[in-house]
Amino acid sequence: QLLALRTWVTAQMLWNPNKNPRKLMIEFLDGYYGAAAPILMEYMEAMVDGAHRNKDQWLGSYEFTTAGWATVRDMNAATRLFDEAAAAVKGDKILSQRVWLARQSIDLSWLDRYDEFKQEAADKGILFLGPPDPLKIIDAVAPYRQTWGRWHIGKPFSAYFDLSLIHI
Repeated sequence: QLLALRTWVTAQMLWNPNKNPRKLMIEFLDGYYGAAAPILMEYMEAMVDGAHRNKDQWLGSYEFTTAGWATVRDMNAATRLFDEAAAAVKGDKILSQRVWLARQSIDLSWLDRYDEFKQEAADKGILFLGPPDPLKIIDAVAPYRQTWGRWHIGKPFSAYFDLSLIHI
């Protein structure tokens, strides 16, 4: 959910299409996320690499699910990187909030595909870094459910608060 990054880079490219998008991404990340910037760049590269494993997979800007490309290993890597990013900005309230907000797409992906990822980890005998209590994700994002509106991963955002729809 790096919406601010996407918006800023798009605006810069519209203003001057000859600019290097990767350099613009790094410029934005440095200015907006501070010490977490290189870690978030690594996260984005890891997610793109994951999506590119399947040559038929289209990963658009407004993709609503990680189904079809993200594995439990991808999610574990994303979780580790966001833990590192949070640690890098730990003393800064504003940067910590920005990193937390960016992490929500990963947390909600864990929630959306929790049983699937847990089973995949068990089947492959690998570590499962998903939340021990996925309902805590719901508690953490509950204050934002009205402000985030129709934002969702896999299902409408409101569905995360309907426990009858969550199979954990």
